[in-house]
Order: sequence, then structure tokens, then C-alpha cells
Amino acid sequence: MSIMHNRSDFMNYLIRKHNFKSYLELGVDNAWNYNQINIESKTGVDASSRSLHASTGDPVDMFIMYTDNFFAINEKKYDLIFIDAMHEMSQCYIDFKNSYNFLNDNGIILFHDIWPKNKVETELGNMGTVFKTWMQLCDTYDTSVYRDYYYNDAVGILEKSLNPTWKEIDLKDQTIDHFLENENFYIHSRCINNTQHTLLKLNLPEKVYGRNNFKLNDWC
Repeated sequence: MSIMHNRSDFMNYLIRKHNFKSYLELGVDNAWNYNQINIESKTGVDASSRSLHASTGDPVDMFIMYTDNFFAINEKKYDLIFIDAMHEMSQCYIDFKNSYNFLNDNGIILFHDIWPKNKVETELGNMGTVFKTWMQLCDTYDTSVYRDYYYNDAVGILEKSLNPTWKEIDLKDQTIDHFLENENFYIHSRCINNTQHTLLKLNLPEKVYGRNNFKLNDWC
């Protein structure tokens, strides 16, 4: 088994571990991540046609439209959903809500762009304001984080089995300063445990922050 170097490796690990059969990616962009996902059935959604040209998958599984329009016509449920579409707080929450409704009971939703390091990274052309949605999800749901050390990034994790009941959130416009002041709670304290035992069994990178309430058996 190869060492995980990036979020695509982590997603493929989840697919193998849980025997997932279906994958949905919101915000395919240049298909860098989408093309690396190995699964029986995968679907991509993006407003730009370049995703269709960049994808190596079946064109019939790539929907060139906004995510709201996709969910309005979608009838399929998925095991794993990756949210990386519009980097704006309200739209990310809408994408989460729609994803939750089309997620299988044992499924997982992953969030990108949850960890801006400074104010510049909160611009819409960068990570945007997804972190504001993530903060409030952490306050409401049972969540965890995978640290992507290869790209100095993080992926938010929400497992439906740990969150079987939908909880509506009244979104508040949090600031980047508040996020950075509480970064340990929203990112580091939720990261996968890095004991040597965990590293050997999960094949994670060497540096992963600990999470006190992380259950090893949930992932190994």
C-alpha cells in the first residue's frame, strides 16, 4: 500500500476502507482530483465546460451546470461526496444541505478550502469564505479533519453515521480573525491521531496532529 500524499490518496483510502461504490464531486475544475479517484461510479459537476474536456471519465457522468441545478434533477444517492464548488459561505452550506439529502446512510461528505492561513486566502478567487461554514458545522455536527501535508492543506470530514439527524444552521458571518484565534479547535484538535500504530495502519504522512476523541477503530 502506498503512502498517502494528498487528498486524492485519502479519498481512495476511504473508498477502499468502506467499500464505497459511488462518488460525487462538486467543483471539478481541471479534474486534477476527479481523475485520480478510483471507484465503480463517479459523477462530476462544474459550471465550466473545461471540466468536461479535462476529465478522463465518461462524459455522460459530467454535468456542466451549477450545483443547485444538478441537485434539482438528480435522483441518485452517493457514498462519498466532495464539496469544492463555489467558495462562498452561503453556497457551501446549500451544497452541504443538498449533499446530505443525497448521501447514503453510511456515507461521508468531504469539504475543501476549510483552512485559510491569512486574509488573502479568504478571497473568493482563493479559498473564499468556506471556512465560515466549516466553523459552524464544527459547532453543530461531529466532524474531523484530514491534514494534507503534501499541499499544506486540510479536508473536512462529516460522516453521516455519526450525524444521522439533520440540524439546521443559522449562518453567522464569522471573521477570519476569529477563525485563526480558534484554529486549534476547528482544525488541529479534529485531526486524525498520529500514533505510530495509526500511521502503520492508515499509511498517513508522518506529521498529523492528534485528536483526543478520535476512535482508532472507526478508521482502521
